Amino acid sequence: MPDRPISTGAITIQQKKPSGAPEWELTAQRSNVTYGGDGRLKGALEDVAGKLYDKKGLAATVTAETGEADQTRKRLDLAGHVMIKSKDGKTTLRTGRMRWLADLEMIEAWDGVEVVTEDYRMGPFKRVWATADLTKIGTPDRFLRRFR
Repeated sequence: MPDRPISTGAITIQQKKPSGAPEWELTAQRSNVTYGGDGRLKGALEDVAGKLYDKKGLAATVTAETGEADQTRKRLDLAGHVMIKSKDGKTTLRTGRMRWLADLEMIEAWDGVEVVTEDYRMGPFKRVWATADLTKIGTPDRFLRRFR
């Protein structure tokens, strides 16, 4: 089956891990996507809200103005007032842009990153990495040495 472009109103897209467990799920109010012959979607999303998952299940919720999703490449990029909130609601990461690093189950954020908790506000940072549940956050040069 050939690829088919589709322009939609509201759409929900879910990326699954090889085990069948969810990796992320997004709902966009508008989209221009391509439905591939392999049954996977890729394309541009607007007014995005969704969920990120890790090995334990739901890890965080996310909102953004726009997004690019590619299920074949397992790629998810969000931009424009991106807000990621931990499942427990105690930590929020605000940024201009983020990428989901599927193989690591981590978030890469850049463009004015700020971290807010009940006790403190830090930033802006040029770039940070974070676990999906936002329990570990650090600059890339220090993150791998400290947390991996």
